[in-house]
Amino acid sequence: MVKIVADTTSGLPRETAARLGIPLVPQVVIFGEQSFRNDAELDTATFL
Repeated sequence: MVKIVADTTSGLPRETAARLGIPLVPQVVIFGEQSFRNDAELDTATFL
């Protein structure tokens, strides 16, 4: 059995991932001593 898994920075829309049954794993972004989960603690606008 093969299972596709993507991280939250893959560009795959959440709706598409949900429809296809692809779990999205949160990417951890690190700035110096601080780390943030891409899906909950850091949105794209803040990151950019």
